[in-house]
Amino acid sequence: ARARMADALSVVSVLLLLLQFGWQPFLTKRFTPRAASKTSLVVVCECMKFAMGAAVVLATAAGRSALRSWRLRDSIRVAAIPSVIYAIQNICLQISYTYLAPTMFQLINQTKILWTAVFCFVVLGRRQSKMQIFALSVLAASAAMLSVSDSSGATQHSSASYVIGVAAGLAAALFSGLAAALSQLALQGRNRNTFLFSAELAVFTTLVLVSQCLLSFIVWNNGAAAGDGAGVGTGFFSGWTSQTFIPLLNNAVGGLVVGMVTKYAGSVSKGYAIVGGILLTGFLEVFVFTTALAVSWRLWVALPLVLGSVLLHTTFPYKEPLRQDKKTK
Repeated sequence: ARARMADALSVVSVLLLLLQFGWQPFLTKRFTPRAASKTSLVVVCECMKFAMGAAVVLATAAGRSALRSWRLRDSIRVAAIPSVIYAIQNICLQISYTYLAPTMFQLINQTKILWTAVFCFVVLGRRQSKMQIFALSVLAASAAMLSVSDSSGATQHSSASYVIGVAAGLAAALFSGLAAALSQLALQGRNRNTFLFSAELAVFTTLVLVSQCLLSFIVWNNGAAAGDGAGVGTGFFSGWTSQTFIPLLNNAVGGLVVGMVTKYAGSVSKGYAIVGGILLTGFLEVFVFTTALAVSWRLWVALPLVLGSVLLHTTFPYKEPLRQDKKTK
């Protein structure tokens, strides 16, 4: 019975991740006004992540056990520094969502695999297999191809928007890889509950961004947060509508679903879910929202390259070579 339940949870979690990942760019582009404060969007999303993570922790025996041994000092040690980086990454993601078409955003966002591999090697000494190195090379070439704006027939404004979206997406991918490596470094040797750690990250990220708003108010003394209008003068929720909560809720749910996939299905299945989500995004963009996806030949070339590199990287992980003494036995 337990085996069947685990198999069912594996299938359900992968399908949920595929749907959540595929829909997210459309929900963000449709229901998030461009004028809305990026800081306020991230803060509210992190509060949702905390509420969901805390609910799972309190609802499960493993979570309650982890909570009983929780210490503030340990929490600061493992979550404080990554949360600062995640705060910057999430703001970059919101900017990239705004300026890029959904499928283009999904492809650019996958360069986080490349940066995660680089920083895990630098910080943790974690090596890649030959097939993974090949996949990362293909991914890097695809990112370089997509980073060039196809200016034929494009206005100066659309070209500038594309550059802003790509730059923000690549920056978000870099920060994601760095934060992932630092999180793994902080968690080495610690059997920390995944959902508890997610809740801790959400709390520290929120504190960082709220502190940024308060600091901006003090420095400028006009209630406006530096750069994106998230201050007292314009209102923290300036530009919001009642529908702005929809993409934030979907994003927050995605964090829990990733945890479920990692636990019940594994990293390979997660890779297949991501590929399926990208294909779903492309399908929706062409056949449901009837967007002219074929405006750039680079997108059509990069799409199969990115999908293939994700599959290769997750399917052929690095394996430690057998020691000589083990071979002789």
